[in-house]
Amino acid sequence: MPFGRDVVMLGIGFAVTLFFVSSLVWWAAGFDPVATALPKLVGLTADAVLAVLISLVLWRMSACPLGLKALVACLLSLVGACISAVVDRGLQIYMTRPDAAPIDPQYVASVVTFTTSELFGWSCLYLALQYSAQIREAERRLAEARQQAMTAQLRALQYQVSPHFLFNTLNSVAGLIEEGASAPASDMVLRLAAFLRKTLALDPLSDMTLADEIALQLDYLAIEETRFSDRL
Repeated sequence: MPFGRDVVMLGIGFAVTLFFVSSLVWWAAGFDPVATALPKLVGLTADAVLAVLISLVLWRMSACPLGLKALVACLLSLVGACISAVVDRGLQIYMTRPDAAPIDPQYVASVVTFTTSELFGWSCLYLALQYSAQIREAERRLAEARQQAMTAQLRALQYQVSPHFLFNTLNSVAGLIEEGASAPASDMVLRLAAFLRKTLALDPLSDMTLADEIALQLDYLAIEETRFSDRL
């Protein structure tokens, strides 16, 4: 599955939703959502880069079983969360300089837990989108295979019918020549040539106008009329 429009739109929607949810959580915890907007944007940007890297790994594993990809996504999310915690610590040092806030193990654990859930949630969304794309591609290939099979079947039927009609017509032409009816024989050969020129140029699966269909049938009946005369 390529990194197309669906993945981009899903990623943007996921990031925007996460930004507003985190702003609401921070506001409920007593932090000013406007003052903390910049560090949140920096942190989400770093998480977005990690999410892209995880998605690239999952994209390379597109042919692997879903369970294996889910396990890899979980492990990568945990590793990415640790990296995100380091970035978050750097933001803390920057925001509290020159007196950096001490490391709070509980806060670090919460950052790792939240970011792991965030990255794994994105991974699950990506895997779902990837699976959906694979299903659509499989359905498209199946439809193409059925279309090719139908085309081959119609052409095989056409090849079976055309020689039978052709042999009978040529035998009738030979009979007319033996009877000395050169004019009807010549007319029949010309009608046969015109009919074959039209039928061999047709696509068995394409549509044709009613006027063209009627004209083709009239050419056929004209040949048969020469063959069977008043018995038609």
